[in-house]
Amino acid sequence: MVSSSPSSRKIRKSSKRTTIPFNNLPDDLVLMEVISRVAVSSLADVCSLKLVSKSLHNLSNDAHVFQNVSIDEIPLNSWKQNPRISSFLQNCRNNGNREALFRRGIVNYFGWRRSTSEGFECLVRAAAKKHREAMYIHGMILVCSGSETKHKGLEILSPLVKSSMTKTIENLEGCRERIENHIRGRWTDQSLIKQIQRSYNRDICTCDGHTKAFLVRNTIWNRYGEDKDQNFPICQNCLWSYEVDRFLSILESSAKC
Repeated sequence: MVSSSPSSRKIRKSSKRTTIPFNNLPDDLVLMEVISRVAVSSLADVCSLKLVSKSLHNLSNDAHVFQNVSIDEIPLNSWKQNPRISSFLQNCRNNGNREALFRRGIVNYFGWRRSTSEGFECLVRAAAKKHREAMYIHGMILVCSGSETKHKGLEILSPLVKSSMTKTIENLEGCRERIENHIRGRWTDQSLIKQIQRSYNRDICTCDGHTKAFLVRNTIWNRYGEDKDQNFPICQNCLWSYEVDRFLSILESSAKC
């Protein structure tokens, strides 16, 4: 009998590969990944998946799905009329869904039946998860709340500053527009606005005024464009003083609704 040589045994040994075929992954893990990807883009599609099977229905109620599901298809005030939607949004908030936290923060902080502390906490949690509009409101409130919190507010707002002044303006305008749409009709309490106005301490700026002039002139109707973007250092004081004025203007408008 001819025995196999060490080299042939080595070849046979090296030819073996350790692989984990996709089909051998746990079914629940695969399905959860599919549902999570669907949830990010469409709540309606998640609801459709629930009807397919009991397994999909159960997996669709997982905490990871509630955390990441898109709720853009749900009107802001729909929770008032539909207990099922209210319960669903509560589950989203409990599992850290940043849009659901932002919406509750807006309603509770600015609504006429205010619960300021709970609303602010929701906004803080949403901002920590990098929700753009929540970061804007949280930062603005801290900037307006006095010198002790202003520095922290500017840190929260700093990611909203982009590579160019024009991109920064467009990003901040997008924040304000969405916030205004959410706050409109909230009947914001005049006492809240006055409190913010009294607390805000506007720093005296000694810059050359170029940033302020650029902000005032570069409006939606008179956009400079990046080819004519400013070529001088941005004055952070002028930038955020301008934004505070716009933010307070939104609040004042909502109080008049």
